[in-house]
Amino acid sequence: MKNLLREPLLHFLLLGTLIFASYQLVPSSNVSSTLVVSKQRIDNLSNAFQATWYRQPTDEELNSLIDHYILEELYYREALILGLDQDDAVIRRRLQQKVEFISKDLSSIIDASDTELEQYLTANIEKYRGESTYSFIQVYLDPTKHQQPFQLAQQWLAGMDSIKPDGDATMLPSVILAKSQRVISSIFGDELAAYVANAKPDLWLGPVASSFGLHLIYISENQHQPVPSLDKVRDKVSRDWAFEQEKKIKNTMDENLLKKYNITVEHVNYATN
Repeated sequence: MKNLLREPLLHFLLLGTLIFASYQLVPSSNVSSTLVVSKQRIDNLSNAFQATWYRQPTDEELNSLIDHYILEELYYREALILGLDQDDAVIRRRLQQKVEFISKDLSSIIDASDTELEQYLTANIEKYRGESTYSFIQVYLDPTKHQQPFQLAQQWLAGMDSIKPDGDATMLPSVILAKSQRVISSIFGDELAAYVANAKPDLWLGPVASSFGLHLIYISENQHQPVPSLDKVRDKVSRDWAFEQEKKIKNTMDENLLKKYNITVEHVNYATN
């Protein structure tokens, strides 16, 4: 009996019986029982082969491609008949992606005029302007070394015109030359970097707090990059504009779909202990 259960023929017969039983259980399908392999389909198979192997397929290879396509299509149809496409997360996600590709295809055929690109550049100018740089001097005050550090920093600031204090010892640089806000942030932190970017030059200012302590700041120079012309940043502006159009088309499709269907969300109230 055990040997009989290991027979491949018995496994085949059992599998066939299960498939036959499945056909009786699933509802009738609109899947056609006729399969026509068109000349266009054969050309597509041949072109795909050529794109991969950089040559035309032989007659034998083409026949093999056609045979493979036929079996692939038949398996696909059988899967539809058996309802194997239902409640499958992978298939659902793949179909969703294919619909999303439609919006990308629509956006790809839209070309922006120079006027539209100029308007987009003006509205998003900071994305394309080069980074501004800042040069400044900082005097450091270590809060752990003084009883009233903030008041002391204010006293130092008030006397800067006569005597500039050396400040407390620190590994931080006392002079920064032509560094961007991003670089300054990596050295002193975001708060001090933002302060420097918005401070007026040629004045001692502060005290400014950072994660290290307190600082007095003297901005010696701000170098703001000029607004670029469209010709200098055309490629980037065009890509960004196209991406924005893709998002708009996608959002429009989403809104239309939500209007098309009557949607009910059943809420479940979970009992709490």
